Amino acid sequence: MAHSLNAYKSWFHLYETGKWYLPETEGISLREVKNLETEVDSYITNFMKKTTSRDLNKTFHYSFGNGKSKRTVKRKLVDMLWHLVEEELQHRGELNALLWQDDISPPVTGWGRWKNETSKAR
Repeated sequence: MAHSLNAYKSWFHLYETGKWYLPETEGISLREVKNLETEVDSYITNFMKKTTSRDLNKTFHYSFGNGKSKRTVKRKLVDMLWHLVEEELQHRGELNALLWQDDISPPVTGWGRWKNETSKAR
C-alpha cells in the first residue's frame, strides 16, 4: 500500500520537477501509511481541482538510465493520469488477492461503494 501511495506521489513530483523520487517504504508503520494516504489523497484532490481540460495535454520531460542507455521521455499529463489509474488497478488487485488469501474482505472493491462510504463519513 505504501509503495502504491509513494508511486502516486513520485509521478506528481516527476511531473512538477522532471526528477524521479521514490521514497523507501519498507518497515513503515500502519499509522505512517494512513498519514501518507491522507497526504497523497489531499495532494491529488487539490491538484485535480486546479487542473483544466487544457492542462491535460501539457507535456513534461524526464530522463532515466545512465550513459548510453540514458533516455529522455516526453509525456502528456493525461497519459500520466491514465497510468496512475492502471497502477491503482494493479496494486489494488494485488492487495485484494492477499487479503482474500487470509479470508479478509478487502475494504474497497468498487468506486461506487467507496464514494458512498466516504460521502457519509463527511
